[in-house]
Amino acid sequence: MRVKLAEIARACQTDPASAVSQLQAIHKQVLHHSVEEEARVIRVILQRLKPESAESVRIMQEHRWVVEFLERTLAGLQTEAPEKVREEVLKFVQDLRSHFEEEEKEVFPLALRASQAK
Repeated sequence: MRVKLAEIARACQTDPASAVSQLQAIHKQVLHHSVEEEARVIRVILQRLKPESAESVRIMQEHRWVVEFLERTLAGLQTEAPEKVREEVLKFVQDLRSHFEEEEKEVFPLALRASQAK
């Protein structure tokens, strides 16, 4: 996913419409990823390490803005000026990268600990 986001960011510099098309192409994959994480990862954390789960839950709730962007904002960008499209897409890509980093630093290690807890 990181490689694809880098491709989208590069495309956005010269052809914002192409970046939008690329995001539309991975839309379902990103949504599926979000649902899987919420269903599997958070469940094990809440079942076994609930007192330590607040930050992980907050991070998982960020999936809402991802869904919002992909299902509502993205479609509207097709009629916007290229500069606006570039700004919105680059912000989304950067925010999504930050979200992945948060998951890797907080959520996944806690999920691993939870899966090993008795």
